[in-house]
Amino acid sequence: CAGALGPEGPAGAATARSSSALLRGARSARRARIRQAGPVPVRGEHFWSKRGAGPRSSSAVPFQAPSSFPAAPAWTWPNERHEQVRHSPVIDAGMNIYVGTATRVLKFSPDGSVLWTFERPELRLCTSPALAGSSMLLLFQTENPPANPVLFSLALSTGSVEWARWFLEYGHGLDSPSLLAHGGIVYFG
Repeated sequence: CAGALGPEGPAGAATARSSSALLRGARSARRARIRQAGPVPVRGEHFWSKRGAGPRSSSAVPFQAPSSFPAAPAWTWPNERHEQVRHSPVIDAGMNIYVGTATRVLKFSPDGSVLWTFERPELRLCTSPALAGSSMLLLFQTENPPANPVLFSLALSTGSVEWARWFLEYGHGLDSPSLLAHGGIVYFG
């Protein structure tokens, strides 16, 4: 790379062009390795940890999905209850997929097997789930006004409740707000 910063003129320009070509080649090789290995989360993070993915909720992620797909999906969820799915699914670092319906969350393995289900039929899921480390955060609310929110933390491995906090002092809208966990603090609105 020193040639790229070297003296101007034909020799310096040639070195700059060859350094640029090497850099493009290295990028192409890296992209090919990513395509061969499949998507890989950064630093062990989850693939899609919340609605909108990254911290800016822009849906930008640092990895690529495959560019070609087989003729049929690898698996499908039959949704025998005909439940409404309003919220973005989330995907953990192990490529397990979490789908939230109006009253429950299902964890699917990468091959489509249901690993666990967390259900609260007396409540309504009002945000997309959010993954935070080895936990999932869920915001449910009571069905009838004033629609009091309740925040659950579930263990990703088992779906068991780690803790729950009712917010009886607040009423919550019926639209789909966001849930964010950052620096040990949970935000929702």
